[in-house]
Amino acid sequence: IVGYGVHDEILVIRGEGMEGANWKCRFERVTLRVIIDGAHNYKGISAFCQSVASFVPQKDRVLLVGMLNDKDFENSAKLLAELNSPIVVTDVPSYRQTSGENVYECIKKFCSQAIYEPDNRKALKKAMAMAGDEGFLCIAGSLYLAGAMRTKVKEDF
Repeated sequence: IVGYGVHDEILVIRGEGMEGANWKCRFERVTLRVIIDGAHNYKGISAFCQSVASFVPQKDRVLLVGMLNDKDFENSAKLLAELNSPIVVTDVPSYRQTSGENVYECIKKFCSQAIYEPDNRKALKKAMAMAGDEGFLCIAGSLYLAGAMRTKVKEDF
């Protein structure tokens, strides 16, 4: 790999490389029922939505979303709403977040199944309850949120 001091021959000889790579919070299956993605801009949310639509059954699927106010959450909200799943909107644990309520107000224009819970742990519990015993929870919208939720999921579920 040019510029990183890793020679392609080493990757091939050892049989390693991208096959064994694990990028946390990038469509990562944290538990059997929870997928977390740090998608935080329109392009990332678009890829996240394509992956969710392709790999996660719609029945009992719930989204948990939080985005920073400086992101294009209006266009991202449209994409998320196209998944036709309930959306729990929460605050992002970052000094850059002024209020998740702004994101919620935007999302609810496109998704009648949207609810707002500012507290991350309560939002996680609410979303898991909505998904039920057989459903899936897909979390996205911010790397800050993804990291925090990854920890909470491992602690609580």
